[in-house]
Amino acid sequence: MVPSAAMDAYRAVVDKRDQRAFLPKPLPDESLRRILQAGRMAGSSKNSEPNRLVVVRDRERLRALAGLSRFARWLADAAVVVVIAQTQPHEFDAGRCAQNMMVAAWPSRGEPVNSQACEPSAPSRGEPVNSQACEPSAPSRGEPVNSQACEPSAPSRGEPVNSQACEPSDRAPPVARRAWEVVMLDQVKALTFDVFGTVVDWRGSITREGEALARTKNIHGVDWAKFAEAWRALYQPMMQEVRSGRRPWTKLDDLHRMNLDRVLRDFSITGLSEPEIDHLNHVWHRLDPWPDVVAGLTRLKRKYILATLSNGNVALMVNMAKRAGLPWDVILGAEIARAYKPQPEAYLRSAEFLGLRPDECMMVAAHNSDHEAANALGFHNAFVPRPTEYGPGQTKDVTPSRAWDVVAKDFGELADRLGC
Repeated sequence: MVPSAAMDAYRAVVDKRDQRAFLPKPLPDESLRRILQAGRMAGSSKNSEPNRLVVVRDRERLRALAGLSRFARWLADAAVVVVIAQTQPHEFDAGRCAQNMMVAAWPSRGEPVNSQACEPSAPSRGEPVNSQACEPSAPSRGEPVNSQACEPSAPSRGEPVNSQACEPSDRAPPVARRAWEVVMLDQVKALTFDVFGTVVDWRGSITREGEALARTKNIHGVDWAKFAEAWRALYQPMMQEVRSGRRPWTKLDDLHRMNLDRVLRDFSITGLSEPEIDHLNHVWHRLDPWPDVVAGLTRLKRKYILATLSNGNVALMVNMAKRAGLPWDVILGAEIARAYKPQPEAYLRSAEFLGLRPDECMMVAAHNSDHEAANALGFHNAFVPRPTEYGPGQTKDVTPSRAWDVVAKDFGELADRLGC
């Protein structure tokens, strides 16, 4: 693409011819900024601003994009590719954006230019016809389309235009990955995990430990699965006391103990000593992981920083990890941030402690509410459902509430999707 000199808009429109051939000659940064700005200035139906522009210059990444579809093979020789990625299928908006950039880029000396909006068609194949096979299903990162563009100056980068900074990636994406993953998910440097329910089976673990306690202490007539559910049901209300300021900062171990005292009364469980109650309270430190977790985390750790982003306190998370063999790189979350999810500080401070922007982090969780909160702050999202977290007949969080960046049935499939 080579920009024209001052040109009559009508002449630019009527003279332009789309050509599926490109020159590899460098495009000046200022010219690229003007082209991108023209795309960002395109109108948007209902002011939805669905487009996210991604600049790709890295030759390996361009070859990967070219291999995604028989309609995209010429991209390998382009100096620059601009991917139009959308959070929802808005073909009209994508077309307006692409047309603006094509007109802005149309040369005065006859060099070819072509711009193919990522049209979200043929979703079953992941390769839209006559497009760059841009995966259109990932949710918005939250930036307005007319936000400040990043500097497109480093030739090794695939930069999202709507973010303030662009970090290089030396990972050549495999051809089998979809375009959205090639150009967007390569930004991700850390996976931050919800733990209770996503990583560990709290209901099954508490049920098993309660049944063992009942045999030891001759406790009869208690449905320990319902006991676990009742204990867990007090989790959010007690944290809301802290979030609202009605209660000073209190770590989760202490909140669990207050809730346990109440549940023991409600289930008429007596005869336990204080040390025995304390031991039962620390069952949260001894929760068992889902069967796919340890192997999946081990694979993911080869490529990403693995961090907890949990409401659990540090001692709880460390003890759980030691017992279950969870290979975290770092323990983050509520106690470090001094904020319980879904407060923004819990997410943002965790990213800050990692030295990363939110869009360099991916939230991994089995709960749509966790993703809603993280996504609004700029995190990428990987939804891994746990359809038996709440027992048989579960209806909550069985399916994704939105088209998150990645949906995987377990951590093994998540590792596959992320190229680990």
